[in-house]
Amino acid sequence: MKSGLVALVGRPNVGKSTLLNALLGQKLAIVSDKPQTTRSVVRGVLHRPEGQAVLVDTPGLHKPRTLLGQRLNDLVRGTLAEVDLVLQLVDAAAGVGAGDRFLAGELAKVATPKLCVVNKMDAASRAKMAAALQAAGTLADFAEIVPVSARTGDQLDLLVELVMRHLPEGRPLYPEGHTSDEPEQHLVAELIREKAGLNIRVIPGGGTQNPVLLSRGDAGVGMGMPLLLGAALDGEDPYVRRKMEGLQGLAGNVSLNVFHFYVAADSRFAGMTIDEIVGGRKPIRLAISRPGTADVWGMEKILAHYGLCTPGKPSDCYRAWESVGAKFVRGSYAEQAVAFRSHKVDGVFAFLALPAASVVEASEGRRMKLLPFPKPLVESLARFGFGDVTIPSGTYPKAVNAGEAIASASMGTTIAASAAMSPDVAYLITKTINDNPDRVHRIHPSLADYDPSKGWLHLGLALHPGAERYYREQGWLQ
Repeated sequence: MKSGLVALVGRPNVGKSTLLNALLGQKLAIVSDKPQTTRSVVRGVLHRPEGQAVLVDTPGLHKPRTLLGQRLNDLVRGTLAEVDLVLQLVDAAAGVGAGDRFLAGELAKVATPKLCVVNKMDAASRAKMAAALQAAGTLADFAEIVPVSARTGDQLDLLVELVMRHLPEGRPLYPEGHTSDEPEQHLVAELIREKAGLNIRVIPGGGTQNPVLLSRGDAGVGMGMPLLLGAALDGEDPYVRRKMEGLQGLAGNVSLNVFHFYVAADSRFAGMTIDEIVGGRKPIRLAISRPGTADVWGMEKILAHYGLCTPGKPSDCYRAWESVGAKFVRGSYAEQAVAFRSHKVDGVFAFLALPAASVVEASEGRRMKLLPFPKPLVESLARFGFGDVTIPSGTYPKAVNAGEAIASASMGTTIAASAAMSPDVAYLITKTINDNPDRVHRIHPSLADYDPSKGWLHLGLALHPGAERYYREQGWLQ
């Protein structure tokens, strides 16, 4: 079958995000009449019987007049160097202009195969359409030139056929049903920007850091596990003597995160269990998240279960294992995947929603094996609010044990806010999330079962007054 990365590029406002959303049947990138509303690369996965295309939506490439414009251009150029096919969009109604010629000149610098998509055929007269097609033929050496309407869907089937024809042979990069590898918080922020008109900026954080950022006023909205949010309120582990009373909830049961412990299939650890690796203190090189994340908090509970440290002294966990040859490599999920693929680590421990894009990415360059959590460990984690869960067979097609269901532990997520947030803003954010359930369900498979009528339950926090107003208006909260 065919498989590969496809970049959608064009000058601002030619309809790249609209085309991405039309092809996928959902809104992943923000749609607006204002140029440059897409400010990060958003990947969508197009599944067809003949193949799989991973679509990359980029900001419009243009002659930069600001530092932001230059950074957006750099982002686009970096994307073009990594893809298998480029689609250059031009606007039939506006006509081919200097911006399109500038972009075509930039594309000429890369050897990637290119198609030209003449968009907005529904808004162009016959004369304008003919002129746009003729002008497009002079821009570059395109393998195909195809007119479409992203808004009405005209000729999109033909476009998909041409895309698949020009992709290389390969195995699927993502499992069936996976539509995006953009982190959930970015897609929620995109939804709020589009529907509520609020400028949401995603900043670095983590499961245990987010309550701190909210309580200090460094962030207005954050995602966290109910147990951790409750611990932050009460000043309990891992927030001993730091009560954070300025936290309130907007929506709960939003996503389910699952522990992943995977090792290289070509390593000696592939023949071992978690009991043998951790309990036996084997000298593994393990990629983990940075301090302050829910991943690390959960991992420390696991290490304590195996007697590597005592509760309340997490630093002892690592020292005890390192003293017999273990090595911990800390980084983001993307950095963990790179370290695994480049053979810098033997395994990875992460806490992610299913299916996790970084795990899929890691499996692309190196064969992996997912390790099941033994029942006594799952029962031990239940004391901290984790539930037992199974990673379904087929979630990670390239794992050597892809056909097996993998036992693990999990916990849901709450969208929390600073108590200092005005009730009107909290109401607007809560309303935006819950009034668009179809969008929320398609953000990530882990959100497919989110029920707005139960969004006020199991938060780990008191409801923000603005959110409470919304749920009462709907009749869900009496």
